[in-house]
Amino acid sequence: MVRYFQRNARFACVAFLVIAAQVHGANWTQFRGSRAHTGAARDASDGILLPIWTVQLPSIATANGLQPPAVNSSPAIVDGVVYVGSRNTHFYALNAQTGAQVWEYAALDAVQSSPLVKDGVVYFEADRGVLTALNAADGSVVWTHASGGMMDRSSPNISGDNVVCAAAYPKMTIYAVPVGSSGTAPEAWSVNTGQFVYSSPAVDPATQNVYCGSNNGAVYALKPDGSALWAAPFDTVDGSIFWASPTVANGKVYISGGSYDFALHALDAGSGLRVWDAPMAPQPTLPLTSYRAIQVSSPAVDGDFVSVVGGYGDARGPSTLYAFRDKGLTPELLWSTAIPNSVNTDYVSSPAITPASVVVGCAAAADPAHPTWPRGRVYVVDRVTGAAQWYAAGSASVSGGPILSSPAISGDLVVVGDNSGLVTAYKTIRAGDVDGDGTVTVLDCVGLLGTSANGGVPSAYQRYVADVYPGNSVSPDAVRSFGDAKITAGDADRILKYAIGLETRLP
Repeated sequence: MVRYFQRNARFACVAFLVIAAQVHGANWTQFRGSRAHTGAARDASDGILLPIWTVQLPSIATANGLQPPAVNSSPAIVDGVVYVGSRNTHFYALNAQTGAQVWEYAALDAVQSSPLVKDGVVYFEADRGVLTALNAADGSVVWTHASGGMMDRSSPNISGDNVVCAAAYPKMTIYAVPVGSSGTAPEAWSVNTGQFVYSSPAVDPATQNVYCGSNNGAVYALKPDGSALWAAPFDTVDGSIFWASPTVANGKVYISGGSYDFALHALDAGSGLRVWDAPMAPQPTLPLTSYRAIQVSSPAVDGDFVSVVGGYGDARGPSTLYAFRDKGLTPELLWSTAIPNSVNTDYVSSPAITPASVVVGCAAAADPAHPTWPRGRVYVVDRVTGAAQWYAAGSASVSGGPILSSPAISGDLVVVGDNSGLVTAYKTIRAGDVDGDGTVTVLDCVGLLGTSANGGVPSAYQRYVADVYPGNSVSPDAVRSFGDAKITAGDADRILKYAIGLETRLP
């Protein structure tokens, strides 16, 4: 079922299926899912990604011209509501089951910061240095704080009684604002790093200590009152620039480098001393200038499992998803997988971890076999082997862009935004008796193929490569067809994977 409807003459939502997206998992309250930025969704469901709704955010006319709707902000999912910002200068609250708009707020500047939702309040930062607190129920303003920065894109966090965030040019600070403020909020403390801060502060829930990277090539550890715990500079060729955000786990601070620094680092959270480095250097024989614009992401950590994205995503080399095991004093490379990311940019989606998978957004090149598919894909790999399990695009009826927004996961719901202004929600399901007739047949695959693989009716190409045809139709070669035959749920899953190239043989 496809339904189109407008809100305020500029808000469009496409609903794919009559399948309720009941959110049964834990809340994904902020950037990377938790204060420690682990990116781990331990109660998440695994399976085929079935798109259930897509919202196309609008371009918005402002005094500075028409602002595009790109979504670089990573969503939060809390109590059945999706919260997300846009470069179109607005911030949105959407119903997690339907995509229907709950409210929107005009921030008057691009919102590339990811929201934090805590105790009924939503916090985010706008590009021109306004940290904003809104009532989560209706979007009304609780307080605002002018950081004095521009190009502010850091995502807020909570340490003790303060909201901690960071400012870029010209302020160049990590700062804190009291949670209980009202009106024009005061600054509780600030630390000047001497360079832009795009990194988002992570917080150790046990100590409330704050950890944040800076473009001066150092990682800062601050006590809850803003006093220094340590600062760890990285002495690399031409310096390190930390666009990525740290993760706190296992008594360590994990952060991936940028600029001329090609490794995942683990620092002792108490002292800042380097525990280990996991190299991700593409080709050390290239001239140093070739290492500009290396892709970096924030690491995801679940126990001793660590995953991160590095590489280029262009002619110099692919984007690569890495998995390491933290063995205490050393890292062990478990696997590395090239992901279909064709965008040459310093910013990529950071991965999220489920019990069985690693999920990451990417920006696939145009696929000649699927010319109508959007470029933005959600890529799912097996956590043990790194093998591709599934990938999905948003609606084929709208032009989706690269996914730089990190996936937000709550139970069986996965939500991402993309560079064309689409916010898409997927439900994770297992192949089976989708139409409820009591048996698993090819007709169940026909229904799933159209929604999970292409966001609409199955294309002739998809049906041909999957060999999936209902009993009242004939395959192009009039020979190959499963008809309406009964099959197993496992076979249904393989048929669907075969149709999108993740399975090399039919059942």
